[in-house]
Amino acid sequence: MLSDFYLLNYLFSGLGRSQAWFTCLNPADLVARYGEYAHGNQYGTRKVVLDCNKMPDRTTLHITDADALLPTFLEHLRRTCAEAVKSNKPVLLCVFCHGEDETFGWHIGGLGKDGPVLHVKTVAEILAENEGVQLCLLLTSCFSGGWAITPQLQDLEGKRKAIVVAGAGPETESESWPQTHSLGRTCGSFYISSLLNVLSSEEPTELTSPKAVSMNTEEFASAIKHQLCYVIDPRFGDNHEIQFTVQNDQWTDLYHARTGIPLSTYRTRLQELRSIPARDLPDFRKDRTKTAQEIDDWEARHPESGLAIMAASNFGGSMRAVKKATRNKAIAYMKSLPGRDSLAKNIGPHGVINACIKDPASMTENMWIGVWKILGYRFGAIQTAEILANRLGLKFGKASRWD
Repeated sequence: MLSDFYLLNYLFSGLGRSQAWFTCLNPADLVARYGEYAHGNQYGTRKVVLDCNKMPDRTTLHITDADALLPTFLEHLRRTCAEAVKSNKPVLLCVFCHGEDETFGWHIGGLGKDGPVLHVKTVAEILAENEGVQLCLLLTSCFSGGWAITPQLQDLEGKRKAIVVAGAGPETESESWPQTHSLGRTCGSFYISSLLNVLSSEEPTELTSPKAVSMNTEEFASAIKHQLCYVIDPRFGDNHEIQFTVQNDQWTDLYHARTGIPLSTYRTRLQELRSIPARDLPDFRKDRTKTAQEIDDWEARHPESGLAIMAASNFGGSMRAVKKATRNKAIAYMKSLPGRDSLAKNIGPHGVINACIKDPASMTENMWIGVWKILGYRFGAIQTAEILANRLGLKFGKASRWD
């Protein structure tokens, strides 16, 4: 959460018409206590986003008491939205906090879960007060996908009143890079790493060549998902259930004009941050950026490693986490129109997959691992179908929606 906050605070510094960042945690106190905050995979190169030599711009950082954080933030948001309507400029709102299940509310300020909560209704009221404002919500909280589906942010025709870029589904907890032993903290979220990869690879062509055109919003959303599912977290990317909805279905608009994310040389800015070298891998399978094929190849060379150990190591040694992720993936698979259970190719696989969903207590450890490998293969086939369709120029949409 804090690593995400200070990474984007640094990358967006000096960009756009104006900025304001709100927190109840003084960065000087954080550095004095913890030394440094980094972002990224510990088994790759991480970037230091906050330390004694890399502090945020004090002119845009607003530090308040915990109890005053929410009302101070809301006052500024109302004022900013009113000004944006007059100038016809987009507003980018980045929120890094804990999210509530079912209500999708944000915990902003206070102490723990008993602190103040900002609910969808309040943001909907601000949008109603400022009709026509172009608001983009960039969210990393658990269950943040709820903001993408709630009727409170829709008009009477069902169109979205705001852009929602969410790093988790309505029923999904967001994920961060695993804690490191040296820092003792997580190093930012998978989703912001995916966004960062897209921004740093997208050259700001409009700044250098008037004839060049950047990605539109639909392409931008697809690029983020591709990074998450194929580069950042290739084995478990679909489990995040990320969401991207666009205000008034304006998918063809250039992404920076629609979202408010400014064009800049992010790659250069990122290179200016101090790097922390990759840590040694205690187990090849612990690195979430490794593909299923890479894991299979490694296991073939290391037959002494059991499947149960392999699965558990992907989740810090927790079989409970493995089972939860497997069951969530099984549910997603059964919603992807895989065909009748009675089909010859489905009889065996669907039997154990349905048992995983409906009667998990009956599953043995080997059955859990078998389900995981079946789902990995079948989701891989779905992704391959999507890639082939796109390259052939076929407009079939998502392969998971084909019957």
